[in-house]
Amino acid sequence: MRRGLAAVCVAIAAWLAFSALGSAAVEDATSVVVVAANVPAGTSLSEDDLIVEARPIDDQPNGAIVDPNEAIGATTSHPLQSGEILTALDLSYRDWLDEGQLAISVPVADPLILRAAEPGQRVDVWTAGLPEPLAQDALVLGQSAPTEAPALLIAVDVVAAQHLSTHGLSATTAIVAIRSNSPTPSE
Repeated sequence: MRRGLAAVCVAIAAWLAFSALGSAAVEDATSVVVVAANVPAGTSLSEDDLIVEARPIDDQPNGAIVDPNEAIGATTSHPLQSGEILTALDLSYRDWLDEGQLAISVPVADPLILRAAEPGQRVDVWTAGLPEPLAQDALVLGQSAPTEAPALLIAVDVVAAQHLSTHGLSATTAIVAIRSNSPTPSE
């Protein structure tokens, strides 16, 4: 009788422990937009191409898209696999450009800024020796690949692009500052 009661107690304890672990895993997950089926590069995404799923926070890449409306109608920049979490880098930067804006690459010397400035955030670009920024409130479109020279791809108007190109920015002269009112892409 005691062995039977002990076995029941062990079973209940195990069930409670696994239930607690399961609820902790759910608390450490957030909803993100996921690709519903394989999608080729250059596809204009529709509602049918996307689903929203809870995924563990630790498994989510930087710039994960949380609202499907941000991606519907956007063009994919490369092929996407079914089940892949959709990020801003998966979408063509051209979809982020407003009328009259250009995409321009700015060298970045500080690797912390490169990691912190995610697509969708706003930055100011300064250069040593000038009292005013060359570009203000520029939208970050993307980052260079880890194997490339560190740079940010930003959206600016024609005047800011001329200022940036006139001053011949290099990684040692460009200063990129993330704006304090810049939301993180997941907000």
